[in-house]
Amino acid sequence: MGSNKVLLHEGVYYNSIYSCLESPNGEIHLTPNEKKILEIILDGRGRKDTIIDEIWRQQGVIVSESSYHQLVKMIRRKFVAAGLPSSCLKTIPRYGIVYVSEPALKPDCTPEFCDINMNPLAVVAGCGDQQPAREVTAQEEVNAVGTAVFSDNKKPERSDQGGKTLITPELGVKTSPLKISYIVSFVIFICTAVAILILLNANETKNYFVMSKQIDNVNYYVTPATKLAPSVWQNVVHSVTPATRDVYIASNGPKVWVAYCENNIYKDHVPCTYEHFSVY
Repeated sequence: MGSNKVLLHEGVYYNSIYSCLESPNGEIHLTPNEKKILEIILDGRGRKDTIIDEIWRQQGVIVSESSYHQLVKMIRRKFVAAGLPSSCLKTIPRYGIVYVSEPALKPDCTPEFCDINMNPLAVVAGCGDQQPAREVTAQEEVNAVGTAVFSDNKKPERSDQGGKTLITPELGVKTSPLKISYIVSFVIFICTAVAILILLNANETKNYFVMSKQIDNVNYYVTPATKLAPSVWQNVVHSVTPATRDVYIASNGPKVWVAYCENNIYKDHVPCTYEHFSVY
């Protein structure tokens, strides 16, 4: 077997060169994002934040968690099309996704996963009694995941409870009120940051930021409504580089926007580094 192939299960390979799953059912081609998420998962780095960062944020794209869940659903469908159960991609609460090779493989027969390149006879054959959720020991999970990692042999993190990892079937993605509040807060923060940048370019708002303090020849400016805890001030001060001369801070509730500039931000073509974070 060439180094460009990874054995997922007997007769099923992932081919990184041709971006496809090779199986007795044929070649199941993957989109660029499907290929990327599968390689991240097989590399043992399937943390949700890592997947979102490497697939979207590093490309300058801001997405919500719904895009992550939709991509997971799509790659699971490709697994089913290749003759693997979608449960091979295990969801670990508060972590992300890991690949687990199971000894008894049955194709998923739910409508959600039976609509992509599936052999109808294979679907009927696989729609027998459903297996109940079971507990998989930590050692079993390590052994299973270890067959699908790349050359650096990184292992995914697990949440152990009494020497066992409880694996339950994923029941679908629902938008919780807490998630909605996070999305709303993020949208409000983006709107605030855009408004600040617009105000900075207006001639009549040269005094929008007011001088707050000076530390080690670095001037710190804040908006009139900005109130920062001492710990937040310490984080901002520690992020200053030797080239920084002026720091501008604005806040909207828990969201904080910071600009580290080599000169006055109102001047043209002044190099600045921007940062935004939540105090929670």
